[in-house]
Amino acid sequence: AREAHEGYTVHTARAIGDSERGAVAVGYRADFTIFDRNPLALSADEQALNPIRATVIDGTLQYQSRG
Repeated sequence: AREAHEGYTVHTARAIGDSERGAVAVGYRADFTIFDRNPLALSADEQALNPIRATVIDGTLQYQSRG
């Protein structure tokens, strides 16, 4: 699960030459998704049913669930 997560974050940012994305760190753009449960602790089937609680793009809250 960790390798898949890195494939969608750190490695994708590197592949497109973006040094401001791919991690949550000082100096990086604040682009991230908050899930109900830790995706790294779930099976692939469980991840498909893991609700998104919020998304943040460039430090701005774009979506927040009501539940």
